[in-house]
Amino acid sequence: MASTTKESLGAALKQMLTVKPIDKITVKDLVEICGVNRQTFYYHFQDIYDLLDKWLDRKKNQFFAMTQLTGSWTDRLKVLLHAMQENPKLVYHVSDSITRERLERYVFTSIESQFYDLIGEKTAAMEITDETRKMMTSFFCCSLLGYVMKFLWVNMNVDIDASVDDLSIIFSGALEAMLRKEMGQ
Repeated sequence: MASTTKESLGAALKQMLTVKPIDKITVKDLVEICGVNRQTFYYHFQDIYDLLDKWLDRKKNQFFAMTQLTGSWTDRLKVLLHAMQENPKLVYHVSDSITRERLERYVFTSIESQFYDLIGEKTAAMEITDETRKMMTSFFCCSLLGYVMKFLWVNMNVDIDASVDDLSIIFSGALEAMLRKEMGQ
């Protein structure tokens, strides 16, 4: 029952976010949609932002689980960006309702382990230090964070497939240059 209640409240939040920003959504709105009382909401969540955090984490985990076997990081990024383009009100109601620092931290930490693992795969036959791998990871995370922020700034009005393909070429070149430097070439 508790899991179903949490899922129902998350679904209600998503429904409301397509209509209005999070700072205009009340606990009353959510519990009315779900048919539960306020005490039930507060049993599971501290406030609406706690629900938002847990809902975003759940969606992120579902996305990574769903796309883990669907190809390259660029394929996964394209799927994510297309989904964002298809849900602009939801995306902007979330992104406009939280601080920029919180949004950046969320994006960065969401992709950090993905890039760390990817760099590990690309450099498996090489001897690079963990410090170098972490530095490369930070570089690519910051670059992708900037890309996502600009994607939002331009109202997601981008040819996603071409843009991500270009980004992939840039990342490949940067990785090759970093590895050449690391290997002393």
